Amino acid sequence: MTVSAVPLPHADRPLYFPGQVLAADDLTAAQDVDTGLRHLHHRMLHGWGIASGLGVTGRRGDATVSIGAGYALDSTGRELVVPDPVAVPVPPVVAGPDGRPRGFALVVRWTSDEDAVVVDRPGACGTEGAVRRSDAPQVLWLDPPAVRVGHDIVLALAAVEGCALAGAPELASRRLLNPPPTPYAACGRTASGDTGWQVRTGPAGLPYAVVADVDTSEAGFGDTPAYLARLDGLRMLDAALSPTGRPALLDGTPYVEAAEPGRFRCVVPLPPGTGWGDGTQVDVNPSDVVGSAALTDLVTTTLRWSVEWIGLQS
Repeated sequence: MTVSAVPLPHADRPLYFPGQVLAADDLTAAQDVDTGLRHLHHRMLHGWGIASGLGVTGRRGDATVSIGAGYALDSTGRELVVPDPVAVPVPPVVAGPDGRPRGFALVVRWTSDEDAVVVDRPGACGTEGAVRRSDAPQVLWLDPPAVRVGHDIVLALAAVEGCALAGAPELASRRLLNPPPTPYAACGRTASGDTGWQVRTGPAGLPYAVVADVDTSEAGFGDTPAYLARLDGLRMLDAALSPTGRPALLDGTPYVEAAEPGRFRCVVPLPPGTGWGDGTQVDVNPSDVVGSAALTDLVTTTLRWSVEWIGLQS
């Protein structure tokens, strides 16, 4: 006789009839049947790991890491849902026992009944009981040897020194429920009108480019991909909107720097020159426009520059 190695739920589904007096146990039993079968389905047909999102980003010197929204399953089939991005403080550790950076694992796990947030409500005849239970999972740092495989879903490994990251989080230890095919490509764009452009100046303090940090964590890249970036938005600046009162054309060829699995920086140089707009010759990236205090507002809200990107992970 073959015996299942996986604990199986008892599928005793409650039935109801008109006039029946329902107790709390009847309603709870109905939920338990569906929950048990759903968890069994997850265990038997899908396994465990990160199904979507839960990207982790951070840089050397950061005191927090950012976790994107996402969904995972643990080895018992329970759903671990992080509905919104969260910022998690780095452990307040100066260094390891040997004076070198100390390693930690950032994990998400099911919240036990003892730790869950529960809402109680008074009932009839002096009774009282729980009516709501939050299934929000715990996100916490653990010593790597303390990670319970399958119960603690590893999001990233990180080294901590001086109460801050000693380097970018390492994502190779993530277990993906649906591993992306190789090569894996994903794309996205920043918000038009809200990209957050900043001015970059040269050694002499003169502006020569605008830059923007682009968040790609929702793509779930495990390694740093090859990014391509394209600049979207208007280029022609009317005389009425130009700081100089003359029409100008702002444009540049973007390139990528500081690439990581969950982000990169888009740099748009603005070299001066001449060009044509509306059939007339116009200045391209004139110094009095590029050097004006209004440059970031011009490219962000007036021209509505945004970054369209694609990443290819081999």
